[in-house]
Amino acid sequence: MTQLLEDVKLSEWKVGPQQRNVHGGYFWPINLNTTQLHPRIQIVDAKEHLRIPFAPGNKFNDGGRKSLDYSLDRDYIIDFFDKIDDWVLEHVWKNVTDFFKTPPQTFETLKQCYSPLISKKDNYEPLLKTKVNDGALVFVEDQTEKATQKSDIFAITPNSTGCPIISVDKIWMLGGGSRFGVTLL
Repeated sequence: MTQLLEDVKLSEWKVGPQQRNVHGGYFWPINLNTTQLHPRIQIVDAKEHLRIPFAPGNKFNDGGRKSLDYSLDRDYIIDFFDKIDDWVLEHVWKNVTDFFKTPPQTFETLKQCYSPLISKKDNYEPLLKTKVNDGALVFVEDQTEKATQKSDIFAITPNSTGCPIISVDKIWMLGGGSRFGVTLL
């Protein structure tokens, strides 16, 4: 079930048990409390769009996934994803021995290992970092005929706009906890 941003309740989310990916790395799925489904969020109304400053990138060899960043120009969206970051950090801190063999000694040290969902750099709009599968279906509006057409991610060009629906997939961890964060698909 896809929810609009304003309808999402983090209290309805749970973190599942530790699992291993195909590369041997650890992750913890994020699901809705009563199901095995990942939370799905439509970030903006279908009439609104977010700017996509870059074409989908292949920053990492991540099993056919590409990075896709959305430029955020609305405070309420930034606040929402900051709340997810806070929720994850609080959960990991409360269960720190389940996540780390050698747990960080302070909450501040834990925060330094965390990769926030939004990249905030001086002189640039904040960017929401997501992943998209190579075979993902996107809908492209034809500016000449005002028709929506099915396409693939390669139709996304720099400075396109989009109305993303994301899935909050999992908490990931690298290097025994030297870095961790959340995957948004």
